[in-house]
Amino acid sequence: MTTIHVCCSTDDNYAQICAVMLCSVLENNKRNKIHVHIFISLLNDENRTIFMMLSKLYDVIIELHTVDETVLDGVKFNSRRKLSVSAYYRILLSSILTENIEKVLYFDCDMLVLEDLSDIYNMDIGNYAIAAVEDVWPIKEDHRIQILLPYSERYFNSGFLIINLKYWRDNDIEDKLLAFAKQERKVFFHDQDALNKVLGHNCFFLPLRWNRFSIAYRSYRQFVIYSDWKQYQQNPAVIHFTLVRPWHNLSSPYKQLYYEYVRKTGIQNFKLQKVPLLKGYYCIVSNKIKWMFASLLMFVLKYVR
Repeated sequence: MTTIHVCCSTDDNYAQICAVMLCSVLENNKRNKIHVHIFISLLNDENRTIFMMLSKLYDVIIELHTVDETVLDGVKFNSRRKLSVSAYYRILLSSILTENIEKVLYFDCDMLVLEDLSDIYNMDIGNYAIAAVEDVWPIKEDHRIQILLPYSERYFNSGFLIINLKYWRDNDIEDKLLAFAKQERKVFFHDQDALNKVLGHNCFFLPLRWNRFSIAYRSYRQFVIYSDWKQYQQNPAVIHFTLVRPWHNLSSPYKQLYYEYVRKTGIQNFKLQKVPLLKGYYCIVSNKIKWMFASLLMFVLKYVR
Protein backbone atom coordinates (compact mmCIF):
# COMPACT_ATOMS: atom_id res chain seq x y z
CA MET A 1 0.00 0.00 0.00
CA THR A 2 1.33 3.42 -1.00
CA THR A 3 1.86 5.88 1.84
CA ILE A 4 0.15 9.19 1.15
CA HIS A 5 2.18 12.05 2.62
CA VAL A 6 -0.04 14.96 3.69
CA CYS A 7 1.49 18.30 4.74
CA CYS A 8 0.24 21.50 6.35
CA SER A 9 1.56 24.45 8.38
CA THR A 10 0.13 25.92 11.55
CA ASP A 11 0.69 27.90 14.73
CA ASP A 12 -1.23 28.31 17.99
CA ASN A 13 -3.77 30.62 16.35
CA TYR A 14 -4.75 28.08 13.69
CA ALA A 15 -4.03 24.73 15.38
CA GLN A 16 -7.69 23.90 16.04
CA ILE A 17 -8.63 24.80 12.47
CA CYS A 18 -5.74 22.70 11.20
CA ALA A 19 -6.96 19.76 13.28
CA VAL A 20 -10.42 19.95 11.71
CA MET A 21 -8.92 19.92 8.22
CA LEU A 22 -6.77 16.89 9.10
CA CYS A 23 -9.79 15.16 10.63
CA SER A 24 -11.61 15.50 7.29
CA VAL A 25 -8.60 13.98 5.49
CA LEU A 26 -8.40 11.03 7.88
CA GLU A 27 -12.14 10.45 8.10
CA ASN A 28 -12.43 10.14 4.31
CA ASN A 29 -9.25 8.10 3.82
CA LYS A 30 -9.60 5.28 6.32
CA ARG A 31 -8.60 2.71 3.70
CA ASN A 32 -5.36 4.54 2.89
CA LYS A 33 -2.06 4.72 4.74
CA ILE A 34 -1.64 8.40 5.64
CA HIS A 35 1.47 10.04 7.07
CA VAL A 36 0.83 13.61 8.24
CA HIS A 37 3.57 16.24 8.42
CA ILE A 38 2.79 19.47 10.30
CA PHE A 39 5.24 22.35 10.04
CA ILE A 40 5.44 24.54 13.13
CA SER A 41 7.64 26.99 14.96
CA LEU A 42 6.18 27.16 18.46
CA LEU A 43 3.15 25.16 19.53
CA ASN A 44 1.77 25.01 23.07
CA ASP A 45 1.09 21.76 24.92
CA GLU A 46 -2.70 22.08 24.58
CA ASN A 47 -2.48 22.18 20.78
CA ARG A 48 0.12 19.41 20.64
CA THR A 49 -2.33 17.26 22.60
CA ILE A 50 -5.02 17.85 19.97
CA PHE A 51 -2.79 16.37 17.27
CA MET A 52 -1.78 13.47 19.53
CA MET A 53 -5.48 12.69 20.05
CA LEU A 54 -6.07 12.67 16.29
CA SER A 55 -3.08 10.39 15.78
CA LYS A 56 -4.47 7.86 18.27
CA LEU A 57 -8.07 8.19 17.05
CA TYR A 58 -7.18 7.32 13.45
CA ASP A 59 -4.04 5.25 14.13
CA VAL A 60 -1.82 7.36 11.85
CA ILE A 61 1.56 9.02 12.18
CA ILE A 62 1.31 12.77 12.76
CA GLU A 63 4.82 14.19 12.72
CA LEU A 64 5.62 17.72 13.90
CA HIS A 65 8.50 19.40 12.08
CA THR A 66 10.02 22.47 13.74
CA VAL A 67 10.98 24.99 11.07
CA ASP A 68 14.16 27.05 11.34
CA GLU A 69 12.62 30.45 10.61
CA THR A 70 16.02 32.11 10.18
CA VAL A 71 15.98 30.67 6.65
CA LEU A 72 12.98 32.93 6.01
CA ASP A 73 14.61 36.12 7.31
CA GLY A 74 13.87 38.84 4.79
CA VAL A 75 10.73 37.40 3.17
CA LYS A 76 8.22 40.13 2.36
CA PHE A 77 4.67 40.60 3.59
CA ASN A 78 1.61 42.57 2.56
CA SER A 79 1.22 45.21 5.27
CA ARG A 80 -2.58 45.26 4.83
CA ARG A 81 -2.95 41.47 5.00
CA LYS A 82 -1.20 40.34 8.16
CA LEU A 83 0.00 36.75 8.03
CA SER A 84 2.29 34.66 10.17
CA VAL A 85 5.66 33.67 8.73
CA SER A 86 4.20 30.14 8.68
CA ALA A 87 2.53 31.15 5.41
CA TYR A 88 5.96 30.67 3.81
CA TYR A 89 6.71 27.26 5.31
CA ARG A 90 5.49 25.37 2.24
CA ILE A 91 8.35 26.70 0.10
CA LEU A 92 10.79 24.82 2.39
CA LEU A 93 9.32 21.32 2.05
CA SER A 94 12.03 19.89 -0.17
CA SER A 95 14.72 20.52 2.46
CA ILE A 96 12.66 19.72 5.58
CA LEU A 97 11.34 16.35 4.41
CA THR A 98 13.67 13.41 3.87
CA GLU A 99 14.73 12.60 0.31
CA ASN A 100 12.84 9.31 0.22
CA ILE A 101 9.63 11.38 0.18
CA GLU A 102 9.28 12.41 -3.46
CA LYS A 103 5.70 13.67 -3.52
CA VAL A 104 3.36 15.34 -1.02
CA LEU A 105 -0.15 16.74 -0.85
CA TYR A 106 -0.18 20.16 0.79
CA PHE A 107 -3.38 21.60 2.30
CA ASP A 108 -4.09 24.98 3.87
CA CYS A 109 -5.73 24.79 7.28
CA ASP A 110 -8.93 26.51 6.10
CA MET A 111 -10.17 23.52 4.11
CA LEU A 112 -12.27 20.38 4.31
CA VAL A 113 -11.17 17.33 2.31
CA LEU A 114 -14.18 15.23 1.30
CA GLU A 115 -12.74 12.57 -0.98
CA ASP A 116 -10.40 9.59 -1.10
CA LEU A 117 -6.95 10.92 -2.00
CA SER A 118 -5.34 7.78 -3.45
CA ASP A 119 -6.11 8.50 -7.11
CA ILE A 120 -4.99 12.13 -7.01
CA TYR A 121 -1.83 11.20 -5.07
CA ASN A 122 -0.91 8.41 -7.46
CA MET A 123 -1.36 10.61 -10.51
CA ASP A 124 1.87 10.78 -12.51
CA ILE A 125 3.17 14.37 -12.48
CA GLY A 126 6.77 13.41 -13.18
CA ASN A 127 7.23 16.13 -15.79
CA TYR A 128 5.63 18.84 -13.63
CA ALA A 129 6.91 20.64 -10.54
CA ILE A 130 3.46 21.06 -9.08
CA ALA A 131 -0.25 20.45 -9.63
CA ALA A 132 -2.88 22.91 -8.46
CA VAL A 133 -6.20 24.56 -9.22
CA GLU A 134 -6.63 27.83 -11.08
CA ASP A 135 -7.29 30.86 -8.89
CA VAL A 136 -9.54 33.85 -9.63
CA TRP A 137 -6.50 36.14 -9.53
CA PRO A 138 -4.62 38.10 -10.78
CA ILE A 139 -7.05 40.83 -11.71
CA LYS A 140 -4.57 43.72 -11.53
CA GLU A 141 -2.11 44.52 -14.27
CA ASP A 142 0.77 45.33 -11.91
CA HIS A 143 0.29 41.98 -10.15
CA ARG A 144 0.51 40.09 -13.44
CA ILE A 145 3.54 42.09 -14.57
CA GLN A 146 5.39 41.54 -11.29
CA ILE A 147 5.30 37.76 -11.63
CA LEU A 148 5.76 37.90 -15.43
CA LEU A 149 2.52 36.03 -16.07
CA PRO A 150 1.45 36.28 -19.73
CA TYR A 151 -2.26 36.59 -20.50
CA SER A 152 -2.00 33.20 -22.17
CA GLU A 153 -1.13 31.53 -18.84
CA ARG A 154 -3.16 30.87 -15.70
CA TYR A 155 -2.45 31.68 -12.05
CA PHE A 156 -2.90 28.91 -9.48
CA ASN A 157 -4.10 28.93 -5.90
CA SER A 158 -1.63 27.49 -3.37
CA GLY A 159 -4.26 26.19 -0.92
CA PHE A 160 -4.13 22.66 -2.29
CA LEU A 161 -0.97 21.47 -4.02
CA ILE A 162 0.51 18.24 -5.28
CA ILE A 163 4.23 18.89 -4.96
CA ASN A 164 6.83 16.93 -6.90
CA LEU A 165 9.66 17.10 -4.37
CA LYS A 166 12.05 15.18 -6.60
CA TYR A 167 11.68 17.84 -9.29
CA TRP A 168 12.18 20.57 -6.68
CA ARG A 169 15.40 19.03 -5.44
CA ASP A 170 16.75 18.31 -8.92
CA ASN A 171 16.11 21.90 -10.05
CA ASP A 172 16.97 23.95 -6.91
CA ILE A 173 13.38 25.19 -6.69
CA GLU A 174 13.59 26.10 -3.00
CA ASP A 175 16.48 28.53 -3.56
CA LYS A 176 14.58 30.18 -6.42
CA LEU A 177 11.43 30.52 -4.30
CA LEU A 178 13.36 32.08 -1.42
CA ALA A 179 15.12 34.52 -3.76
CA PHE A 180 11.80 35.82 -5.09
CA ALA A 181 10.16 35.87 -1.63
CA LYS A 182 12.93 38.19 -0.37
CA GLN A 183 12.83 40.63 -3.29
CA GLU A 184 11.71 44.18 -2.63
CA ARG A 185 8.27 44.36 -4.21
CA LYS A 186 4.64 45.22 -3.66
CA VAL A 187 3.35 42.02 -2.07
CA PHE A 188 0.03 40.70 -3.28
CA PHE A 189 -0.13 37.03 -2.24
CA HIS A 190 3.05 36.17 -0.32
CA ASP A 191 4.24 32.59 -1.00
CA GLN A 192 1.56 32.07 -3.65
CA ASP A 193 3.16 34.71 -5.86
CA ALA A 194 6.59 33.12 -5.37
CA LEU A 195 5.21 29.73 -6.39
CA ASN A 196 3.51 31.16 -9.47
CA LYS A 197 6.55 33.19 -10.49
CA VAL A 198 8.94 30.22 -10.25
CA LEU A 199 6.62 27.33 -11.18
CA GLY A 200 3.71 28.82 -13.11
CA HIS A 201 5.09 27.57 -16.43
CA ASN A 202 5.42 24.05 -15.03
CA CYS A 203 2.09 23.52 -13.26
CA PHE A 204 -0.47 20.85 -14.10
CA PHE A 205 -3.93 22.36 -13.60
CA LEU A 206 -6.42 20.17 -11.75
CA PRO A 207 -10.23 20.20 -12.07
CA LEU A 208 -11.72 23.10 -10.13
CA ARG A 209 -13.61 20.76 -7.78
CA TRP A 210 -10.27 20.12 -6.03
CA ASN A 211 -10.35 23.66 -4.61
CA ARG A 212 -13.98 24.71 -4.31
CA PHE A 213 -14.19 28.23 -2.89
CA SER A 214 -16.95 28.42 -0.29
CA ILE A 215 -17.90 32.01 -1.12
CA ALA A 216 -15.45 33.72 -3.48
CA TYR A 217 -16.89 34.06 -6.95
CA ARG A 218 -15.48 32.14 -9.93
CA SER A 219 -16.15 33.33 -13.46
CA TYR A 220 -18.15 30.96 -15.65
CA ARG A 221 -15.30 31.29 -18.15
CA GLN A 222 -13.12 29.04 -15.97
CA PHE A 223 -15.37 26.05 -16.67
CA VAL A 224 -14.77 24.26 -19.96
CA ILE A 225 -18.07 22.40 -20.04
CA TYR A 226 -21.29 22.43 -18.04
CA SER A 227 -20.46 19.18 -16.23
CA ASP A 228 -17.33 20.84 -14.79
CA TRP A 229 -19.53 23.52 -13.27
CA LYS A 230 -22.01 20.95 -11.98
CA GLN A 231 -19.25 18.88 -10.33
CA TYR A 232 -17.76 22.00 -8.75
CA GLN A 233 -21.13 22.96 -7.32
CA GLN A 234 -22.48 19.59 -6.26
CA ASN A 235 -19.51 17.30 -5.73
CA PRO A 236 -16.46 19.21 -4.44
CA ALA A 237 -13.44 17.14 -3.43
CA VAL A 238 -11.93 19.97 -1.36
CA ILE A 239 -13.79 22.96 0.10
CA HIS A 240 -11.65 26.05 0.64
CA PHE A 241 -13.19 28.51 3.10
CA THR A 242 -12.77 32.01 1.71
CA LEU A 243 -13.82 35.47 2.93
CA VAL A 244 -16.30 34.31 5.61
CA ARG A 245 -15.34 31.11 7.47
CA PRO A 246 -17.42 28.61 9.49
CA TRP A 247 -15.50 29.52 12.64
CA HIS A 248 -16.65 33.14 12.32
CA ASN A 249 -19.56 34.45 14.39
CA LEU A 250 -22.15 34.40 11.58
CA SER A 251 -23.82 32.00 9.22
CA SER A 252 -21.85 30.88 6.19
CA PRO A 253 -21.90 28.12 3.54
CA TYR A 254 -21.01 24.61 4.75
CA LYS A 255 -21.06 25.66 8.40
CA GLN A 256 -23.13 22.66 9.49
CA LEU A 257 -20.84 20.26 7.61
CA TYR A 258 -17.78 21.92 9.13
CA TYR A 259 -19.01 21.45 12.68
CA GLU A 260 -19.65 17.78 12.03
CA TYR A 261 -15.88 17.45 11.63
CA VAL A 262 -15.25 19.69 14.65
CA ARG A 263 -17.24 17.19 16.74
CA LYS A 264 -15.28 14.27 15.31
CA THR A 265 -11.98 15.81 16.45
CA GLY A 266 -13.13 15.77 20.08
CA ILE A 267 -11.97 19.38 20.55
CA GLN A 268 -13.68 20.99 23.51
CA ASN A 269 -14.55 24.71 23.42
CA PHE A 270 -13.77 25.20 19.73
CA LYS A 271 -12.93 28.89 19.37
CA LEU A 272 -15.08 31.27 17.35
CA GLN A 273 -13.58 34.38 15.77
CA LYS A 274 -15.53 37.63 15.66
CA VAL A 275 -15.83 39.54 12.38
CA PRO A 276 -17.88 42.67 11.56
CA LEU A 277 -21.39 41.43 10.79
CA LEU A 278 -22.13 44.02 8.09
CA LYS A 279 -18.92 43.28 6.21
CA GLY A 280 -19.41 39.53 6.54
CA TYR A 281 -22.96 39.44 5.25
CA TYR A 282 -22.10 41.85 2.44
CA CYS A 283 -19.50 39.32 1.22
CA ILE A 284 -22.02 36.48 1.38
CA VAL A 285 -24.88 38.31 -0.36
CA SER A 286 -22.79 39.97 -3.10
CA ASN A 287 -21.10 36.69 -4.02
CA LYS A 288 -24.44 34.85 -3.94
CA ILE A 289 -25.80 37.27 -6.53
CA LYS A 290 -22.73 36.71 -8.72
CA TRP A 291 -23.16 32.94 -8.38
CA MET A 292 -26.81 33.17 -9.46
CA PHE A 293 -25.81 35.15 -12.54
CA ALA A 294 -23.00 32.72 -13.36
CA SER A 295 -25.35 29.75 -12.89
CA LEU A 296 -27.76 31.23 -15.41
CA LEU A 297 -24.94 31.78 -17.90
CA MET A 298 -23.66 28.23 -17.44
CA PHE A 299 -27.17 26.84 -18.00
CA VAL A 300 -27.44 28.79 -21.26
CA LEU A 301 -23.93 27.81 -22.39
CA LYS A 302 -24.78 24.16 -21.76
CA TYR A 303 -26.88 24.31 -24.92
CA VAL A 304 -24.71 26.57 -27.10
CA ARG A 305 -21.21 25.13 -26.63
